[in-house]
Amino acid sequence: MDTDENGAERIQICVIRGNNLRGKKSDSFQSFVRVEFDRAVLGESQMKKADPSAQRVDFGFTCALDCPPRDAQALSIIAHKPVILTVTELLPEEKKAEAKSVVMGQAVLDLLPLLRGQCSFSSTVPLYPVATASAKEFQSSSHKQSTLDVCVTVSEALLSEAQVSASNLLKVTVETAFSVPDSWTLLSSNNPVTVVAWTLLGEMTCSLLFNGHCHYLQGAFTDAQESYEQSLEFPQQPSEHHLVLLRLGSIYLQQDKFELAKVVYLRVCEQSPSCLTWLGLGTSCYKLEELVIAEEALIEANHLNMQNAEVWAYLSLICLRVSHDDLNLLFKEESLLKEFSDLKVQLSFRRFSSCFGTGPEEGL
Repeated sequence: MDTDENGAERIQICVIRGNNLRGKKSDSFQSFVRVEFDRAVLGESQMKKADPSAQRVDFGFTCALDCPPRDAQALSIIAHKPVILTVTELLPEEKKAEAKSVVMGQAVLDLLPLLRGQCSFSSTVPLYPVATASAKEFQSSSHKQSTLDVCVTVSEALLSEAQVSASNLLKVTVETAFSVPDSWTLLSSNNPVTVVAWTLLGEMTCSLLFNGHCHYLQGAFTDAQESYEQSLEFPQQPSEHHLVLLRLGSIYLQQDKFELAKVVYLRVCEQSPSCLTWLGLGTSCYKLEELVIAEEALIEANHLNMQNAEVWAYLSLICLRVSHDDLNLLFKEESLLKEFSDLKVQLSFRRFSSCFGTGPEEGL
């Protein structure tokens, strides 16, 4: 297995030769190829002399690209970013002048076959001129298209058969582009390549979210908890990350797993705070007898929504618990007791007590 010291899978990229290459001033020229990926230079070949009769340059250059194992982000970059191959010509030295170089052309190599389970593939990619002047010369001339022969190998497949069958891979082809720059129209015979970063959740993640939501709405909170926890194990978080954490936290509260609920609500408060996230954190801390933290969290919740009755209820409970004098006053003041009694009758005991329920939050 060809891996580096960190266990990353090593992708070998071999530029075998360049075909139909023509020098700027003569057919006998020297050139080298540079390989880049994701704005990083993987390597440059040695200067190679062209074969004038065959108009060919044998580069025989190999470089490596490391792909960390089970790294969803690295695989995503491989899916939508090509390898860029640049061929540069070294111009003949003139008297009392330093040697100059000019870019002969660039080509792009797609690594998508590796994400389809292949361990090796060969490709002949077209080499297109870069400068505007070179593009005009290329358009007016009748010589054959310049190409590069490239071979890509990896010791083991980046994705197993099960992973390939369970993944979604979307390929977008741009058929027509309007209002493009004038320089694009010079090479009318060439098709511009557009790379679109399209992030898709794997089929497994979508299934876990769907199962979790269905179980939650049906009241099967244990099954929902299992699906939600598995969906959060993926490196790429689901788009419904906020809702998943809120529901998972409410399940932990219902199961009296207050430490787990606190961790979940802290996480979602840091990422996307709302009244419900601070309320969940305050409720968890209240159950853990961490009244100071609970009060701070509930005050944040109250700032975001002053009409949430459950927030006011927990703030009232904290005030009654931390102030014994107020508690004695409450039971001595008949007017306050009468206010509580009248409110209980108006709202009905059942509706009033539901505000203090420990079940999953309504409306999620």
